[in-house]
Amino acid sequence: MVRSPGACLLPLAFALVLAAGLAQGTEIVSKGNPAPANHISGVPTVAPISADGRFIAFVSLASNIVSGQTDGTLTADVFLYDVDSGTTVLVSHTPSSTTTTVNAASAGPVISADGNYVAFFSSSGVLVSGQSDANGTYDLFLYSRQDGTVTLVSHASGSPLTAGNGASSGAFFDSSLSSDGRYVAFESVASNLVAGQTDFNSAPDVFLYDRTTGTSVLVSRASGSTTTTGNGTSKEPRISTDGRYVVFRSTATNLVAGQTDANGGDDVFLFDRDTGTLTLVSHAQGSAVTAGNGTSQNPRISADGNYAAFTSAATNLVFGQTDPIASSSDVFLYQRASGGVALVSRSAASVTTVGNGSSNAPDLSADGRFVAFSSIATNLVAGQADTNGSLDVFLYDRTSLTTTLVSHAASSSTTTGQSWSQEPRISVDGSRIAFRSNAGNLIPGQTGSSGSNGNIFFWDRLTGVIGLASGSLGSATKTSNSDSYSQTPDADGSHIAFSSLSTDLVAGDTNRFQDVFLYAPFKPADFYTVTPCRLLDTRDPQDGPALTSGAVATVIVHGSCGIPATATSVSLNVTAVQATGSGQLTLFPGDQGQPPTSTIHYAAGQTRANNAILPLASDGAGTLKIAPFVEGGGTVHVILDVNGYFEPEAPTFFQ
Repeated sequence: MVRSPGACLLPLAFALVLAAGLAQGTEIVSKGNPAPANHISGVPTVAPISADGRFIAFVSLASNIVSGQTDGTLTADVFLYDVDSGTTVLVSHTPSSTTTTVNAASAGPVISADGNYVAFFSSSGVLVSGQSDANGTYDLFLYSRQDGTVTLVSHASGSPLTAGNGASSGAFFDSSLSSDGRYVAFESVASNLVAGQTDFNSAPDVFLYDRTTGTSVLVSRASGSTTTTGNGTSKEPRISTDGRYVVFRSTATNLVAGQTDANGGDDVFLFDRDTGTLTLVSHAQGSAVTAGNGTSQNPRISADGNYAAFTSAATNLVFGQTDPIASSSDVFLYQRASGGVALVSRSAASVTTVGNGSSNAPDLSADGRFVAFSSIATNLVAGQADTNGSLDVFLYDRTSLTTTLVSHAASSSTTTGQSWSQEPRISVDGSRIAFRSNAGNLIPGQTGSSGSNGNIFFWDRLTGVIGLASGSLGSATKTSNSDSYSQTPDADGSHIAFSSLSTDLVAGDTNRFQDVFLYAPFKPADFYTVTPCRLLDTRDPQDGPALTSGAVATVIVHGSCGIPATATSVSLNVTAVQATGSGQLTLFPGDQGQPPTSTIHYAAGQTRANNAILPLASDGAGTLKIAPFVEGGGTVHVILDVNGYFEPEAPTFFQ
């Protein structure tokens, strides 16, 4: 029952700190200026977002992203978006103008953790003043956000303005930056990037560039030489936070002294910049220089370089390894300190038996404790029920030696979603996993149909709850109307950048092109106060009776106590009184399932109160649910007093 109508509303100048985390929102990154972007935009799959979620690097064919943009080539360009200011700058610009695009395509941007540097590839020969470029293909460049300058990374030894004599892009535009942007790991077929370089393979090799010295060193080097390339192809480099370690894959058989390699494919190696040494990561059990008996790929590295995750078809990497499906891909974890390899994608019944299906796409937390991966195996989790016969997402915990099903049905933590889930990307701190899925039952009340399209979801490790990132107009339960992909979270998973063909993620998206979006589960909102108002008191006949343990009650908040239909969350005081036994109250949005965390605890006969800021149902109903638990199946009275609400600003589509 409402005791008093809402009073004067007092908007605060800025979102309160307490509002963080209450209003979810999707923001379009590839904005047109002054109209929607007039062509395709996309975000890369590797490091497009800074650690704090403020900066996002993306690629676009649009000619109207930046105010005053001059674009005469209609090829892809690289841009950098600042979430805080809502502004975008052109990264791949000419030396004479920050708004004029260069004369050829640019692609593959990777941003440093601090957001100050962007490495990217371009086939243009006019990015740097005085640039000499005769290779006619892609070179690697480094953009400084602080001064807007561009540096040629893949330059010939001794000549900072002369591009190397071969492509430095690779098929997937792979490069990797240290957290401060000082070091850049990349692949190149050029044979003149290092002084005295001897190249016998005529294939991509891995290099490490130092921004401070302006020089590169050869990473994929033959044993005994710092300037001779290995005798095979090397690619897919990933760098540690401080730039000391680089992990990569290679078909070369002479990178490590005494190396024995009979698998005829890729192996994974680790380079130490300080010592100049190479280590075989994917080695056979019992021999540090013998490659496993199957191909190893997809290397990922921890922040300190002490752990490397990778996939392998080898059956002899772990002592006692049992592999019922020969040649299938499995996920492993290497520890630099011990040189040992552990099986990640393993059967729940055995630490040495691989799962009964292929596993791939590993991603690693900064401390190397957590490994996220995809798998079609049906026996990785005890009690696992697989309903889709396709890929699912899992998380391995190195400390507890346990595996968790991430892409689980809303009704069960051990039952897979009803369709495929894949491409997990774990936050640096290991708290969240963003992934792509076609399943329609991952969230309670999930609606919307995208056919065979993928939607972007995120899983919270601490609560075990799955959320929807690509929701229609920010909905927490309704999926958008088309395909979304290339999802990447920031360091704590509070922001997720992704590409999408959907036209209903934000209001006003009318360009019909693929765009880049940013989802912020913890997007701040404006706070409005109301005169304290009693929303519910079950002691009164009109609001009663007392709530019974196990019976969930629904409270309509919109329209009560001056709370408008646009409110996304409320600030209130929750009081539990006259409980017949010890227990707890759990309050949560009316359109979502009950979370594992409670709002308030109490003992029998005790009066307990707690201030809380609680999100409301995002389906338009504006409801709040109360789930009481009382020992012995008893009852408890509940009082809710409202003092304010949060309301997000209208989403902005144009700059």
